[in-house]
Amino acid sequence: MKLPWAEPSSRFTALFEALAIAWLKAASQKAVGEQLGLSWDEIHGVMERAVKRDYSGGKPSRFAIWGGREGLPQGHKYMTMVNDLTRGRVLYVAEDRKQESLDGFWGTLTEAQREGIEAVAIDMWDPYVSSVREHVTAADQKIVFDKFHVAQHLGQAVDEVRRKENKALRAEGDNRLVGTRYDWLRNPVMMDAPDRRAFTALRQSELKTARAWALKETAMTLYNYTYEARHGSISSGA
Repeated sequence: MKLPWAEPSSRFTALFEALAIAWLKAASQKAVGEQLGLSWDEIHGVMERAVKRDYSGGKPSRFAIWGGREGLPQGHKYMTMVNDLTRGRVLYVAEDRKQESLDGFWGTLTEAQREGIEAVAIDMWDPYVSSVREHVTAADQKIVFDKFHVAQHLGQAVDEVRRKENKALRAEGDNRLVGTRYDWLRNPVMMDAPDRRAFTALRQSELKTARAWALKETAMTLYNYTYEARHGSISSGA
C-alpha cells in the first residue's frame, strides 16, 4: 500500500529516515545504526532510498572529476573521483586515473541523467577528456577546465617566452630579464613597493615577455567576467 508518510518496502516513516540522513552527514553508518537501533543493512537501505529520491527530481547535474594521489610506503597510488557539485557529494571512486577508470562511472547513470548533465569540471588530463567526450552529449560544450590548470599552462607559456627572450637579450648585453622569472609568475599586489615599481617598468616595456604576461592576465579575467543574460546577471565563476 502506498502511504504519504513512507516509501514502498520501507519499514520506517519519512520523518525517521530524514533524521537518520541528517545524522549520517556527521557520523558513520555503524555509529548512526547503533544510536537508532538499526542494523547495517537497514541504515544502508535508508541511504540508498535517499540517493534514489535525490536523483529522481530531474535536476541538472554538474560534476567535478579529478585524479587524486594517495601516499603509500612504497610510493603512491592514483584514484579517480567524481563529485556532484549540484548536490555536494561523492558519487564514484575508482582505482588509477586511466580512461577506463572514469568510463565505469557513466554506466551508473540513466540516459536521462546523462542528458541532464550541464557541466563537467576536469583538469586537462587527456584520458578524462576522452571519456567525457565518448559518454556525454555535446561534451565539448560542457567541459570546464579548472582554473588552476589553465593558470598553470598560461604561466608556463609566459616563462617560455621569457627564457627565449632573456637568452637573446643577454647576447646583446641587455640583462633586464635576468633574475625576473618569479616576478612574472607572482601577483603584483603581493610585491613590496620597490619590487612592484621595478616590475611595472618591465611590464610596460616593449618586451615580448611583457606582452605575453598581458595576454595571460587578460585571459584570467574570464573567471571574474559577468555578463547580462535573459534571466539576470550571470558570472563565469572560478
